[in-house]
Parts: sequence; structure tokens; C-alpha cells
Amino acid sequence: MKRIFTLLYIYTAAICANAQGRILPITDICGSPEAMALGSSRTVHTSSAFIFTNPLAAFDAESNNEMGENSTFNEPNSTFNIRNSKFDLAYSLGFIDLSDSFRPVHSLSASYAKGRHSVMAGARFYDMGSIKTFVNDDMQETPRDAVSCKSYLLEAGYAYRFTRNIAAFATIGYAKENALTDVSAYRASIGAEYANLIRMGSRNAAYNITLAAANIGRYSYAESDGNLSPSLTLGGSLLMPIASQQSLRINAEGTMFMQSGDSPSTTQASLGITYRLQRLAFMVGGHTGDGLNCASAGIAYHFNHATISAACQLPFHQMMFQIAAKL
Repeated sequence: MKRIFTLLYIYTAAICANAQGRILPITDICGSPEAMALGSSRTVHTSSAFIFTNPLAAFDAESNNEMGENSTFNEPNSTFNIRNSKFDLAYSLGFIDLSDSFRPVHSLSASYAKGRHSVMAGARFYDMGSIKTFVNDDMQETPRDAVSCKSYLLEAGYAYRFTRNIAAFATIGYAKENALTDVSAYRASIGAEYANLIRMGSRNAAYNITLAAANIGRYSYAESDGNLSPSLTLGGSLLMPIASQQSLRINAEGTMFMQSGDSPSTTQASLGITYRLQRLAFMVGGHTGDGLNCASAGIAYHFNHATISAACQLPFHQMMFQIAAKL
């Protein structure tokens, strides 16, 4: 009987993970509305929720709402800000389509940056609904109380800017899923980035190239354990001022998930464009591969010390809302 329940658990987890078949689907959920809108990017520079997106974005001037104040990048440090102490706090609410209903994902993240250092942490809770149908060893349906399926994720990270052009980060995390059987995993990620300015006509533009290895770790459930499916991502972006108080950012990336156990090796690619007009940002993107082909769109508004953003995937697979504060 336990074997049948375990098979049902694996089947359910695969559905929740959008058919990738990787264990603990909570680790694959988009990091923020901005990341979702830009093709479910893993390396894009977002304005908050750095622990779930790109931790090195904490050093980016645009993440501090400075873009509109210096849109020509004339000063050497205008896009590679070694900023004074700053505290960022973000909460997001996402919904994921699990065929019969949209299930909620709650995320809370915080970061503190001072000088060349930035520390961050985050937590997620994913309500995957419940399993109501069970079978016995003869594969016949048998009565049993419904089993709730929930996932939790805790992450912590550190980023350091070595020079104006080079920065690196490392994160560690713990994930747990309660369903027919409990599954837990420890994982880590590392990454580095090179950023610089490039002359485009009469203006300076900023670009960055990021290489990151993520989901390095092991999982265990019942009497089994194994390696998670690690991923390798190469991404980059180009940020261009196009007029006073206006900018355009183009980002692209590719990711390879390594084979692990029954999870096959897969690849995915994403592309996104952000147009920013003063405090308002419009984002569009696309994602292909890894069992998910979709377009995406989002919007964000930056107040003096807060940002509100929202995004969705088309067709309607996921949507996410977020509010972030900067102190």
C-alpha cells in the first residue's frame, strides 16, 4: 500500500511541476512578478525579492529607483551603485493553475545592503490542494480521508561586489513538502556577474552577464534519497536610456537542468523587455522549453519607498502580485 501511495505522490508532484517531473515544485516557482513578466527569468535584475531572483540585483542602481534621476549614466558609479545601508522588504501572492483550480503561493523576502555587502532571506508557502482519490494494491479505488499537500521553502543568501564590474553570490535553502509522504531537501546556489557600460550614440548604456548554478543538493523521503536536478543558467541584459526619465531594458537567458534520477535533462530559454517611464514600468516576455511555452506581461509602479507590481502568463498558467518597501 505504501508503494502505491508513493507512486501517487510522485505523479501528483510531477503535475504540480508543470510536467518537468522534478521533485519539490516549489523550487521552480517564479521569483517575483517582474521575473514572471520577463519570461520566468532566473537572472533578470528585479527591484526586490532578490533572494528568489538574482541576488546581485541588490547592487543595481535601477533596483533603488535611481534610474529616472540619472538616465544618461554619465557618472561611472551611476549603474553600479555601492549604496549606503538599505533595507528591502517584499511580499508576493501568486496563483498557479493545477488543472482543477488556482492554488496560492505566499512569499516573503527581505534584504539588507551596506557598502559592498548584501545579506538576504526569504520564505515561501505553497498550498497545492488535496488528494482525494486513492487506490489499493489491486489498483481499485478505496476510501480514505483527503490528504492536504503543502510545501515550504526557506532561503538565505549573501552577495558581495568585488569591484565596480564584478560581483558574486551564494545561497542556501531548505524545502519541505507534506503530502502522502514527507519530502525534504537541502540545496545551494552560486553565481557571478560582470557588469559594465557601453557607449551607444551620445549615451551610455549598461549591460551585465550572469552565470549561475542552482538547485545543488539532495532530497529525501520515506526510505529513499537522491540528488536534486541542478541547473546552469547563462543570462544577460542591456539597459538603455532612450529619453529623459525613460529607459529600455532587454534581457535574455538560457537554462539547462541536469538529469537526476527519473528527471530528464531539459532546457529552457526566456526573453523579456522592460519599458520604464518615470515611475511606471511595462514588461513583456516569453518562455519556451522545459514543458512550458507561454508569453507573459506585467506592470510595476515605483513610489518613493514602495513598489507595487503584477504579472501573468498567457495562456493563463500563473499570476503573481507583489508589494515591496524600501527603507
